[in-house]
Amino acid sequence: MDYGQTTNAFIVGDAVKGVIGSTTYLIEGQPLYVDVTTYVKTVAINRGRQNRYRDISGQAGNATIILEDRDWSFSLVNTGSPYYNSTAGRLGFELNTNVRISRNGTYLFVGIVVAYNQTIEKPNRSIVTVSCSDKLFSMNNINVTNFTPVVQYSGARIGTVLDNAGLFTKPGDRDIDTGIGKLGTAPVDQSASVIEYLQRINVAEMGRIFIKANGAFGFDKRLTGDYQAIEATLADTGGTAIPFTDFEIINS
Repeated sequence: MDYGQTTNAFIVGDAVKGVIGSTTYLIEGQPLYVDVTTYVKTVAINRGRQNRYRDISGQAGNATIILEDRDWSFSLVNTGSPYYNSTAGRLGFELNTNVRISRNGTYLFVGIVVAYNQTIEKPNRSIVTVSCSDKLFSMNNINVTNFTPVVQYSGARIGTVLDNAGLFTKPGDRDIDTGIGKLGTAPVDQSASVIEYLQRINVAEMGRIFIKANGAFGFDKRLTGDYQAIEATLADTGGTAIPFTDFEIINS
């Protein structure tokens, strides 16, 4: 398990970090990760929607991590913690901190901390419960921008919305199917968050949107059938034919 503080996040109103169009300070920022695996006791991951035959709304995946903290490194009041942020005057392992979980070099979950609870059980032992959510959770707080789209398949429309919001812009950040549904040119306004509008597209497509295990944005198109002609030969002569013991034709 790694947790990472964002080092170059865009901050609204800041004279330096809030400059529009800056190539140094970015909306999502770039986290600096630290390995805290030695404290981890248990991990539970839920990817949201379990399969495409269930509800079609995009649900954020989540993870619950239990840490055993015997040296108070994750205590909110321990100013001597190696994870204490002296500049901000608080523990660096906090809400909205980036978290990623991997096994044998393969990522199983990438998201942010949304809840943090410390329980002291003994004088030298505390249990920290860290609740995390993937990036679909944070997309509730970002509104779509005003634009009039062209006629697009659902996958292209999702890409347009993410482009306009400045989300998942790095190489490898998206895995989006083309889609089957073709969407019209109705103007899009700021009445909905990004996730709400993406859910509307998803409803039209009857596919699914989700955050993949490696943190990339994923979109699966509508599940469609594949029809093929089926030929069957019935005979009692063996070979590749289907044998039978009784054959009856009924006229009604």
